[in-house]
Amino acid sequence: QNDVLNFDKPKILTLDLETRAIKTISENKNDKTFLKFVPILMSIYNGKEFSNFLFNQSNWEDEMMKAFQSIMKRKYDGYTVYTHNFSHFDSIFIIDILSRLGKLKPFMRDGKILRLTFKYKISNSNRIHTLYFMDSLLMLPNSLDKLSKSFNIENKKSLFPHLFLDDPSIGLDYKGKCPDYKNFPKAFTDDFKYEDYLKYSVNFKNANWILKDELIKYCEIDTLALYQILIKFRSFIYMKFQIDFTNYPTIPSLSFAIFRSNFMKEGEIPIIQSKLHRIIKESYYGGITEIYKSRGWKIKSYDVNSLYPNSMKKYPMPTGQPRYVKGDLKHILDFFCATQKDLSKIPYGFYNVDVLAPKLLDKPFLPTKIKTSNGLRTIFPLGHWSGWYFSEEIKNAMKYGYTFTFKEGYLFEKSFLFNDYIDVLYAIKTNVQKNDPWYYISKLLMNSLYGRFGLNPEGIEVIITNEEAADEIIKNQQNVNIIPLLSKNVLISYEKTEDSFTNMNISIPISSAISAYSRVTMSYFMVKYSDNLYYIDTDGIKLDINLPNDEVDNKELGKMKYEYEFSEYVGIGPKAYGGIIENNSTTEIVKLKGYNSILPLKTLKEVLNRNNNIELEQKKWMRKLSQSTIFVSENTYTLSLTEGKRKLLFNPWGDFVGTIPFEIKNDSIVSRKCSKNLMYLKNPFLYNV
Repeated sequence: QNDVLNFDKPKILTLDLETRAIKTISENKNDKTFLKFVPILMSIYNGKEFSNFLFNQSNWEDEMMKAFQSIMKRKYDGYTVYTHNFSHFDSIFIIDILSRLGKLKPFMRDGKILRLTFKYKISNSNRIHTLYFMDSLLMLPNSLDKLSKSFNIENKKSLFPHLFLDDPSIGLDYKGKCPDYKNFPKAFTDDFKYEDYLKYSVNFKNANWILKDELIKYCEIDTLALYQILIKFRSFIYMKFQIDFTNYPTIPSLSFAIFRSNFMKEGEIPIIQSKLHRIIKESYYGGITEIYKSRGWKIKSYDVNSLYPNSMKKYPMPTGQPRYVKGDLKHILDFFCATQKDLSKIPYGFYNVDVLAPKLLDKPFLPTKIKTSNGLRTIFPLGHWSGWYFSEEIKNAMKYGYTFTFKEGYLFEKSFLFNDYIDVLYAIKTNVQKNDPWYYISKLLMNSLYGRFGLNPEGIEVIITNEEAADEIIKNQQNVNIIPLLSKNVLISYEKTEDSFTNMNISIPISSAISAYSRVTMSYFMVKYSDNLYYIDTDGIKLDINLPNDEVDNKELGKMKYEYEFSEYVGIGPKAYGGIIENNSTTEIVKLKGYNSILPLKTLKEVLNRNNNIELEQKKWMRKLSQSTIFVSENTYTLSLTEGKRKLLFNPWGDFVGTIPFEIKNDSIVSRKCSKNLMYLKNPFLYNV
């Protein structure tokens, strides 16, 4: 009955916090200039009316306390307050303020605040009331602008010249000319063209542009748009699955709740904790992301239709209680009571094995981790090593020449767990238009479930308390982390003891199996099109030929879909490539992980030479919970060739032309040379860069 919704009175508030960036000098000796964010406006929407609170920059903490006191009422007991990007932005300013007004309990995972539970009392009453603060971005991971379009919201995200607001010479009481086009964050991009600016600025042709009014209007539209999105999402999820999404902090947790209540059979999923979880997690690797050739022309880009959902539907999953076995494969088959000792019939499960990769495989696909100065790194090498692997990935590798020596393992039963779940969601996705909200929702739910099973059982307990209580916690707990807050309260975190873990509904064998099945799918293309392949990225490939028709279908689950063609392609490493697409117009695309500004393709080309390192400037965000603020500084991003996943190859002029796999022995990379003649045959641009 807790999931029966009152559609007339949703217990949802939306909140938006606007800040202003102020220049400040570092306290260090380098006198480096930072931008420090200070809250200047909070807007709250309850479904009927807005409440707006403008803050004085020098006294914003006291004024924010008054703003929160406006919702500390009996009528809001049990409500959830949603803020878009609460975990990484708004919470930094809010946590300490709420800790002064009541009792605050954060629930965190992997450094993210998933939920804040805020308990408070009102005057003349001893009854405790509760507000929950959650991040809508963790439930609907997309920008508010794109979500408004996906959910067909009329009150779409508005425009505001944030760079104008950050100008220290501009007061908050500014009235005058509409700020120039350059002051809008998306200026000079396709998302906000000059024509769009003219449509906005014409409203102020015969009237003043008033900063406070426009800022409040911008904030109100954001809270209204977010509220309408959440109400629509709430209705869709409940009408289809009878689940109230507000009970869950993230989209993976909601996906699991839908699966558990609508599709899962009792007792099918093996709950793995503690020691066995850590063992099987060694078999849990991500997708394959590698560069093979640096330059090409007429390069086609393909993606698999829902790679992970396809693995979930197409293949059986580990179920039942695991059984431990030890010895070589023959002994394991004896234990398994196999009548025919066929060494290719590996019992279903996870194994600790010694691996020997085939020497002539140009694009190996079995992963392992090696130690580096920056920690563990996943590579797909040649050579020999040891590790834990899923039986079905071992069988696939055997087909291409890998050999294995078995040492021990855990055997599982198998069952098709996710057929109905994927069938229902994929049918929705394929039968609605892309502008239908269900297209986005179904795709999101399909891709969010599998990772939920791979969470760590180890938990972090987080408490906000006073210094005296913190001292007692420090005495009784291990691995304690302390963050003093401005209010003199303390945020203290420590690892829970193993016997305090509750059933978290996780199962690492399932996540590991899904990920392994997905690599098996991609290995087919890596081997078949080895000479044509330029780049691979988890579920997508780039190659210099068209795939045959029987491998391509834009709608069929698990088939490749054609994305686009680069008339010219340039790649310098994993997650670092670009090119020119020529359709009705010429478009440049450059993808560069870790760099958040626009990079011209010609700059990427310059780095193809091993002697050319380019230093770029970009902003780095630093969250300081202890100071209730966020700093931004200019930092250097060095763009260069790096030998992370495979060995880089160069022509006589120092130009990067391609890669070959690393070879490892005794968990270390060994030197490996490549014949120039062989490389010329594999890459005709070797001497023509």
